[in-house]
Amino acid sequence: MGVDVFSQIRNWAPRELLHLLDQFVYFFPEEARLSLKRVIDTVPEGTDNLTKVYEMVRQQWKDLRGQDQLSIAVVGPGQTGKTGLVRALSRRQAGNSVSFAVVDVQGLDEYLGYQRETNLSDDLIAADVVLLVLDAQYGVSDSTVRMHRKLAQAPAKPIVVLNKIDLVESPRDVVKAAGRQLRTAVLPMSLADEKRIDDLLRGIVAAYPRSLYPLSRAFPGFRKALGRQIVYEASCAATIAGALPIPFPSFVSTGAVHGAMLLKLARAYGLRLSAERARELIPMLVLDIAFDRAVDYLRNRFPERKTLISASLSGAYTFGLGHAAIRYFEWVTDLLDTGRVLPGPGSDQFSWNKD
Repeated sequence: MGVDVFSQIRNWAPRELLHLLDQFVYFFPEEARLSLKRVIDTVPEGTDNLTKVYEMVRQQWKDLRGQDQLSIAVVGPGQTGKTGLVRALSRRQAGNSVSFAVVDVQGLDEYLGYQRETNLSDDLIAADVVLLVLDAQYGVSDSTVRMHRKLAQAPAKPIVVLNKIDLVESPRDVVKAAGRQLRTAVLPMSLADEKRIDDLLRGIVAAYPRSLYPLSRAFPGFRKALGRQIVYEASCAATIAGALPIPFPSFVSTGAVHGAMLLKLARAYGLRLSAERARELIPMLVLDIAFDRAVDYLRNRFPERKTLISASLSGAYTFGLGHAAIRYFEWVTDLLDTGRVLPGPGSDQFSWNKD
């Protein structure tokens, strides 16, 4: 990857935390790293630990805000596979909550606003997400760098997609080189690999969290992959929160992260969390208190490793809780899709509300 995922915190974070996060992220795919960097970048520099944790947790809850429709502009040079990419996405799409606009390199100067230095095109301004599609077989040219810089001036920051990655000998090196030249994260893509489509959708959510709901509606088969990304982000946030001492019990911050994670997972699976159903999730959050006491015991038992203990266990617990929640929501949606009645508190006929 061309950018340092943890550049925002390297100047002040505890060494144990940085080492843990570096090991943590090494095995993650590119789109997951983009998501984690977005979490890291919400942590402000030059403030006390309480402010750092508060801002990070606040962003987790802010991401719950969504929208019903999503507009994606697909731009880039000719013959890079833009139309093929849109066709691949459209074949998997259910409903019309996501719309696409394809723009070829011809006329791109006018589209990007080069002829009007102070204005960008109306189409670009209206887009929620901009995908800049490039051909992995060719290096990043100076004109491509200028194109990316111009696109970065739009309200929707561009997501760089390196298509035809299956046609190069060293995909990882090609992605790293492109990332260094463009100074941004680059998502590898191959239309011959269905998994890459899920990777792209995760990258879109990482760059534009408000796309969570329309993408989960448009691509029901993508929900599990999206759920895993939500868990990755929450685990990263919990790891950092666990490493920063604050004048409150740690379950306050981790519980807030878990609450946001569970609500986002429900949203991803197209479920509206009513007050009655929320009671079923309370035991998951009550476990945070018991977990906090166990972590506190270990911190007192091994004080020389207290930062590592808090950070690693908070991240691991969040990861496990998130995957348990994914299984739960998959069970709920399966019951709803088959028309079966869900058991619920207070009524034998109680059920979830599905969007």
